[in-house]
Amino acid sequence: GRYSFHRKKMEREKGNIALPFCPSSPLPAFLEHDRRVLLFNAYYEEDVLQSAIEKKRVHPCEVYFFVEDGTIEIIQTKQESSGVPHGVYLRRSKVIKPRKTRYEPGCYYEIDDLKIGNDVIIYSRKFRIASC
Repeated sequence: GRYSFHRKKMEREKGNIALPFCPSSPLPAFLEHDRRVLLFNAYYEEDVLQSAIEKKRVHPCEVYFFVEDGTIEIIQTKQESSGVPHGVYLRRSKVIKPRKTRYEPGCYYEIDDLKIGNDVIIYSRKFRIASC
């Protein structure tokens, strides 16, 4: 067989290495984009109903886009002495774009959707991408 001990021994003697794909073929996406992560700085605004001083509160976040599989992770940036809980807003997962109509098929956010100045709606929260 292709991966038998006899064949491996012959290939080692000849200096050939058997890969599951030929050298001229493109690498699979999980190998080509392994450990590539894009970092976007974003924020979302939250209405403050209990205060007469402020109307909205801005929450800064870091949006990580994993090129390998198109997943997104969102972490709220910690602010010292703010009294607001911080942490992971979204664990690494694929996120479906909101549909415009009920009958439109759902599709996932891709790298082209994350541009500076764009609004990204994730689970009913509107994130504005500020920088990358």
